[in-house]
Amino acid sequence: IYCDDCISLSLTLFSLDICRSVAYVTSVLPFSNRTRTTTSSRRRRQQSSENNNPNNNKNNLPPGQSLGSGSAFVVDRDGYLVTNYHVVERAYQMQQAVHMYETNRQSFVKNATTFLSKLPSFLDSSTTQKLINTTLGSSTGRSSPQFRVPDVYVRINSATQYQSCRIVKVEPELDIAVLKITNSSETFEPVEWGSSSNLLVGQGLVAIGNPFGLDNTVTSGVVSALGRDIGGVAGNTIKGCIQTDCAINPGNSGGPTFDLGGKVVGVNTAIVTTSGSNAGIGFALPSDKVEPRVTQFIKQDRIQQGQRPKTGFLGLKIVKQGSSKSDTSSSETNTATIIPNKQWVSAVQKGSPADDAGIQPLQISDDGKVQFGDCIVAIGGGKDLETYDDFMAELEYRVAGEVIAITLEDAEGERRVAYVKLGSKP
Repeated sequence: IYCDDCISLSLTLFSLDICRSVAYVTSVLPFSNRTRTTTSSRRRRQQSSENNNPNNNKNNLPPGQSLGSGSAFVVDRDGYLVTNYHVVERAYQMQQAVHMYETNRQSFVKNATTFLSKLPSFLDSSTTQKLINTTLGSSTGRSSPQFRVPDVYVRINSATQYQSCRIVKVEPELDIAVLKITNSSETFEPVEWGSSSNLLVGQGLVAIGNPFGLDNTVTSGVVSALGRDIGGVAGNTIKGCIQTDCAINPGNSGGPTFDLGGKVVGVNTAIVTTSGSNAGIGFALPSDKVEPRVTQFIKQDRIQQGQRPKTGFLGLKIVKQGSSKSDTSSSETNTATIIPNKQWVSAVQKGSPADDAGIQPLQISDDGKVQFGDCIVAIGGGKDLETYDDFMAELEYRVAGEVIAITLEDAEGERRVAYVKLGSKP
């Protein structure tokens, strides 16, 4: 087997494995009853051609207007996916608009009912509320306003059936969105994140997506350049993007860019073209920017859904070394004078777990002298903390109710271990 054949075989096996985590994503605005009636004949004429198209199997999609489509990839076994914000932008904005209307409407009805019920010789609150709802219905031309809300669907690894998703969180400034498959007990195959910081110009890459609706299309190329700045959908500049000559076309947006080790190092997001198709200049969001945000969004969503205990609360503040402020900008001392490589406690909240454990903060006298209290050496019996970021990383995945061992050291160098039961943030 020639060398080129070996490379081709390796890419084939490689793509077969990672395609299991890539999805086609689409948003649909369901037809209204009136629209459904007037378009039924047209849909019947289209049905035969759609059924004969193997790439257009929409048996379980509701009839409606497409609001856009693109690619996504699985990042968690529970069915969380990542895509570009601009892929689901229209659906998200419409969902938010309907939510805002319903929220404001309910607030108006509640406030108006309360006000009118207090007037002398007026109707009781129940009748008043019905009257207000009727008035609102008359002003909108319908007795009970019903809005069509778009839904998002994904089809993973060229599956024949779509699965409904909800939009967990979006960040337009980074052009990312996190989706969650609903009503499914299936375990999904997630991708493995890689580090975009380790990429080199000329290094091989593989882009996977659904250009023009063609499922799981694999293209290969190289890193053409690093550190590119591109314009984001929010009107901002996204810095540090990866430029590649992998063939990226409309429909690839939101798909993963892999290194040749099978790890995601970017998210396909934009192209430069004069024709609307690939011209050999594509851009991917760097994984080192995307992965931390995605992890945070998923963590927050699990807490909100009651699937994970709340993040643990310790109730203290740590001095950030080399800065003039503590982590809450409340320190009045210049921390450049603090002993380096020590995670000194700058404040302890009264009644907090840290306070109950007897952890002592530093004090500043009226004449500006610093009286040191305790510094945190290690958490959970791990290695010594060297930076503020090390401290935050140790606490990031701790949950309320968890008991942790904190190694403390006072100003005289004496060490002790305090066992602290983390609480919930008040």
